[in-house]
Amino acid sequence: MKGGNNVELRVLMYFVTVVQEGNISKAANVLHLSQSTLSRQIQNLEEELGSILLERDQKPIGLTDNGKFLYSRAQEMLQIANNTTEIIKSNELVTGELEIGVGEDRMQELVAETFGTLVRRYPKIKVNLHNVASDLIPREINRGILDFGFVSNQTNLADFHQLPINYQDRWGILMKKENPLKVNGTITPTDLANQRIILARQNGLIRGFKE
Repeated sequence: MKGGNNVELRVLMYFVTVVQEGNISKAANVLHLSQSTLSRQIQNLEEELGSILLERDQKPIGLTDNGKFLYSRAQEMLQIANNTTEIIKSNELVTGELEIGVGEDRMQELVAETFGTLVRRYPKIKVNLHNVASDLIPREINRGILDFGFVSNQTNLADFHQLPINYQDRWGILMKKENPLKVNGTITPTDLANQRIILARQNGLIRGFKE
């Protein structure tokens, strides 16, 4: 085959379709072209490449050695073109900003990691994480401030679409070394009943602690 030619992807698609359909007539129907137009396109391709590609006396149409080579490469090129187009379309279509509410717990790590993956896949998305008390997230969604949020210990959510997440948070107590509670090893909520404790200002967290 001659070098230095620029073959259009459109013509390669015509060629591949002819091979797959087995004859010009069926391929022309698939491509919504007249038989004469398609035959002329394939002949022009052969002239441009300086090589016969099809064994037209065979039924279904056969391929010459150069035809087999071009058929294999044409399929690869068309697949690459299709994949590239899909990637470009995906990056263009998936855009915008997401406003997400999450409380002051280890859920923040999971959310950040998950949406970090999303942003790497769709770089035109901007994700804004807001530190919001769990019991205030429903109100902020209703006000349009948040698109969605992660809540815990919520019971009045009938007006919202919900997706349960199998997740458990871990609580810990930070105290001085000389605190007598440390001697026992294990600390229960009863041990903390008369202690002065600093908690994050989240009603859901405080309610869960009291329970």
